[in-house]
Amino acid sequence: MLETLDLQGYKVSVKEKSSGTIRTIMHEYTSGTLTASHIKKIAERVGLLDGEWIKVQYRYDLQIEFLSERETVVVVDTNIRGLMRKFLGGEKWIPLTSRGRLEEELILYFGKHLFGETFSYDRPSPEFWEQKPGDFRELTERPTRMVPDHRP
Repeated sequence: MLETLDLQGYKVSVKEKSSGTIRTIMHEYTSGTLTASHIKKIAERVGLLDGEWIKVQYRYDLQIEFLSERETVVVVDTNIRGLMRKFLGGEKWIPLTSRGRLEEELILYFGKHLFGETFSYDRPSPEFWEQKPGDFRELTERPTRMVPDHRP
């Protein structure tokens, strides 16, 4: 994973092999006039009433755990923050909630680095997560018979 991060231009600030922890330094995602529209690509955007977005930065926090000789769990968390400039003066960093896009891109790049360019994974469509639970009947409730009973 360290090699993958290095190939993508990330600098590592914390690397603890014993605990399997890796943390990158803050990386600038975007800045300038299009910052507000770029935020919604990677984070749940917070509406601003008294200011505007100036820039967005993020860092990766990774946890790697070896389960067996052929199994490893890689957990990627992204800490995103946006710099808000208030209309009346002053700036403030505001934490933003990730949409998971940056995490997916890093895991996909890592998989391609390990297994070749043909690596892919199936992810549910956005509609899958927006579905409402179906109509489930109580366990004691039985459906009505569709076919008449022909037993003597």
